[in-house]
Amino acid sequence: KALQGLGLNTTATFLRGKNTSYEQDPATRQMVPVKSNYLISQPSKMYNFQVYWDYRRFTARVAVNARDSFRRTASTRSNLLPIVQINAPLEQWSFKTTYRLTRTWGLFVSGRNLSREYNRAIYQNRPELPVSYSYRGMSLMGGARCDF
Repeated sequence: KALQGLGLNTTATFLRGKNTSYEQDPATRQMVPVKSNYLISQPSKMYNFQVYWDYRRFTARVAVNARDSFRRTASTRSNLLPIVQINAPLEQWSFKTTYRLTRTWGLFVSGRNLSREYNRAIYQNRPELPVSYSYRGMSLMGGARCDF
């Protein structure tokens, strides 16, 4: 009976797309079309995996979300090199536990991005020399919840 309420969810998403953007050629400073095999703001691969246990008054969930890097924006101006914003590959772990006191009230503890992955790098034409990074730090929460 201890394994009663044990479950598993998993998804995988694969995208293939084509995109034409205009970027400045550093040598000529002319805007040239660049064809790519990606979609703006969409990773080509994304995976989600979750294990949960729901037994009587107790619920627990552990999840991991992983995605490939993807191009978010490209700002091209005639007098500057293009600034390309890339969301880096990400593997994010999270958990949530809840203890139900009554049908509507419960206590919970949850955590997101436990591995403290960064998710964005901004660079000018050279990914190995990023201009800046954006971090999403780990977040931990706890409290009471009311389900209507």
